[in-house]
Amino acid sequence: MSTTFTTSAIGEALTVKAEDGFPLAAHIFRPQDPSTIRAILVTANATGVHARFYHDFSRWAAQHCVLAFTFDYRYSGSSFPEHTQRILTAAKARGEAGEDEYNQAYDAALRECPESEDLTQSWGRKDLKAIVLHAREECARLMPGGVARARQIELTIMGHSLGGHLHVLLEPEFVANEAYPSSAVSSNRASSSSTRRVNRFMTVCSGNAHWRNHPTSLAARFAMEELVARPLVEEKIFRCVNIGLGFDLPYGPGSEWLEWYFHPLFSLARPDNECRARENTRTTPFMYFGFVDDETMGPEMMERYLTTLDCSTSRVQSLRINPRVEPNWPRCAHVNAFQSGNGTGFTDSQDGDKATRGGEAYMPSHGAAAEGKARDRGVAQQLAEVTLSREKSIWPIFLAWIVHGETKKEVGEYRMWSKSDERDRDALREEEKVAREQEANEGQRGYLTGFDEGEEVEKEDEGQSREENSGGDVGPTPNDQQQHLHEQIPKPRI
Repeated sequence: MSTTFTTSAIGEALTVKAEDGFPLAAHIFRPQDPSTIRAILVTANATGVHARFYHDFSRWAAQHCVLAFTFDYRYSGSSFPEHTQRILTAAKARGEAGEDEYNQAYDAALRECPESEDLTQSWGRKDLKAIVLHAREECARLMPGGVARARQIELTIMGHSLGGHLHVLLEPEFVANEAYPSSAVSSNRASSSSTRRVNRFMTVCSGNAHWRNHPTSLAARFAMEELVARPLVEEKIFRCVNIGLGFDLPYGPGSEWLEWYFHPLFSLARPDNECRARENTRTTPFMYFGFVDDETMGPEMMERYLTTLDCSTSRVQSLRINPRVEPNWPRCAHVNAFQSGNGTGFTDSQDGDKATRGGEAYMPSHGAAAEGKARDRGVAQQLAEVTLSREKSIWPIFLAWIVHGETKKEVGEYRMWSKSDERDRDALREEEKVAREQEANEGQRGYLTGFDEGEEVEKEDEGQSREENSGGDVGPTPNDQQQHLHEQIPKPRI
């Protein structure tokens, strides 16, 4: 695999309109000489991570002849209606003096998001779709030879964490259709690999984060209910920052994220999403990149995601890399793989902003970092000995997949998944149904079950007694408020 092509790169901010007219803040990174373009890359962000987090990698990819695009999903990052974005920009321009104003304005902006907006339909099949279409159009505009030449350029969607779910939830017809349907290619002929709209999926550090897949599952569930589900109901905001996931999200996308979290099929919880993901991975090459030092997404979560996809055509592959055993490799973890250089702290990006500004909420607290070092002092020693940058270690491996559909299997645990690896999804749905019924019968309070009938009767008796003792003028009890909370939380589908 060749990674020797290099050129200077140009980055430019732009606005792309989704099919419903929503303005998406995006960036294009292109080789200075458009005739050298040899691949297209569209990046789908992780939960609560802003597009600028991926700018250093996208700029580097453009220097290696990749036409790269980043963007923010609607009502996140810099993708807000024009009037809202002006308010946020003005507050941000005041620096520290406008920090409180900005935070208040950002919360207000999140609440402006209609509750009908969600992850799969809005962020995936509207926003991500719009960027893919624009990327194809821009490639044809830039390249000498226009559409005829652009048809030969293959497009990869790289999804990081959340983004590694959204890309396979696109409509299969959109993914597989002609990249340039108005060209001279017959519409009656199936699209060849080079003429497809999307040629490859690339997933970095995604996984099935269902609460039961966490090492401390009950603690994980409790934290999600109290730190995320509760504010979602009470404040109409998905507080990502409370659990270190990134910047806060609006209600609609956050609600669907919770649906995933509380279902064993995660992003495939909705049957129509299951069908889309399986058809896309049946027909489109899919590469998963993971890292042994990723404490957020472990091997079990990776496996429980990949085994719900369609593995029957040998297109689902994975490469799990251990940076600790590769000579002089830097830390990669859940987010570090996109940092330039070789450190674990974020440095100034070439955009004039801190690269960390796109994903600092993912970074562990000082206490957690200290605890991690105490558990594994060898990591600190290994990091001190690092000499390779990510530009010379993991990024060329990413680039080989983006440009050639190849991977360096010897640097990690490589696997091509097969039909025999797939889990029984119907059985998982039935098991989940039984588990929820059992919780309801046992009267367990929680996101999934609320209160059972026995508790309702007890509360009614308690309320009647209070009413008798107070002359009938009583306010809601704490239990009443708690019941209302659970009634308001959107319930995931089985």
